[in-house]
Amino acid sequence: MTETVRVGLPLDTKDALTKAARRAGKSISGFAREAVEEAIARDTRPKARP
Repeated sequence: MTETVRVGLPLDTKDALTKAARRAGKSISGFAREAVEEAIARDTRPKARP
């Protein structure tokens, strides 16, 4: 199941997102989806103990 999320971005951020997605050969939504999934996976990993 998918959910639509609308996000307001500054124009320069939107332009950077568009360029990065184009370089990766992906749609803006696909590129953003993968980036969010990677960030969630990174942030929910157990932290290494010192």
